[in-house]
Amino acid sequence: MIKNNTAAICDTTWTINGSTVKGQSFVKNNTQLILRAFNGDCNAIMAKVRWDNYQLLLERLNRVYKKLNALIAVRRKFAKTAIIN
Repeated sequence: MIKNNTAAICDTTWTINGSTVKGQSFVKNNTQLILRAFNGDCNAIMAKVRWDNYQLLLERLNRVYKKLNALIAVRRKFAKTAIIN
């Protein structure tokens, strides 16, 4: 999903100082930022998984997903739910 640019979507065409190229760069950088943050949280959560806390950590993963989407929502960038499935 990351390699083919489908892990996160942006439903707005950005222009910065009248430049759509700068806008595309802004979107690309924010995509990398949100996916790296999510990946870091996923790695930290997966390192703690045991047979008795799986459900708790899955709920935590969903909270992280929602929080990161809320933080980036002002830029109209959203991670897809498929990345947590």
